[in-house]
Amino acid sequence: MALPDLLTIGLLAGIAGVGAWLDWHYRLLPNRLCAVALVAGLVVTGLGQGLAALLPHLGHAGLALLVGMALFAGGVIGGGDAKFYAALAVWFPLAEGFRLLLLVALAGLVLTVGLWLFVWRAAPAGPGSAAGARQPRTVPYGVAIAAGAVVALLL
Repeated sequence: MALPDLLTIGLLAGIAGVGAWLDWHYRLLPNRLCAVALVAGLVVTGLGQGLAALLPHLGHAGLALLVGMALFAGGVIGGGDAKFYAALAVWFPLAEGFRLLLLVALAGLVLTVGLWLFVWRAAPAGPGSAAGARQPRTVPYGVAIAAGAVVALLL
């Protein structure tokens, strides 16, 4: 693997890791982080593949944002999740969109089952329980988005 490839993987993994950590601990994916992910993806694509390659990447991010905002409007996902997914989608051309979506969905499934088996079942939920206060019964989908994006880039 060439050094630029390792730098690209490291940059995406770093951004994704910050997003996963923030979403896990605070259920928050800040706009600044999404902006950094978007700009970094555009710079990496532009420098590595040329400016002509930007269009399919921007198309992927735009489509992801439209679908994500529709899901947000329907109450299916959070707005931060939609923006974070779109920002990481710019790292991949539209032709790789299904692979990214599949890997994020699989990571989300593993995350949800893991939370259910090891966290939610082990501790009663509710405002009076310490465990319920530490870990809300929501899925921090930014973790799955981050994992899916990193695995997609590695493949």
